[in-house]
Amino acid sequence: MDAIEKHYQNKEIQNFYQEVGKTRQTMSTRTVYCRSKGQLIGDTVEKLERWSEYFEDLLNDKTEEEQHPKVVKTRRQENNEKQEKIEEPTRQEVSKMIQEVPKKMEYLQN
Repeated sequence: MDAIEKHYQNKEIQNFYQEVGKTRQTMSTRTVYCRSKGQLIGDTVEKLERWSEYFEDLLNDKTEEEQHPKVVKTRRQENNEKQEKIEEPTRQEVSKMIQEVPKKMEYLQN
């Protein structure tokens, strides 16, 4: 930053902009956050602790249900609801489908 000020004060415009460009390339303005128990974490130490917990859980081979019981339970409920909505075809529907098979086979061969 001192070099930038020096170039600015000496009216060395080209050098000034070169230094500004260098600092822009090296400086990161992007802040990375991590989610932990519904809260966003921005502090570096807290993020490292959270990653440590995450990998510890992976290495201890906890099942998905032990790690996220609410999510697994909800998925299971959704799957059960989908299965309940499927009805068995009637005899008439099966007969109709069987009759349509030769037509479909002919279509596919052409």
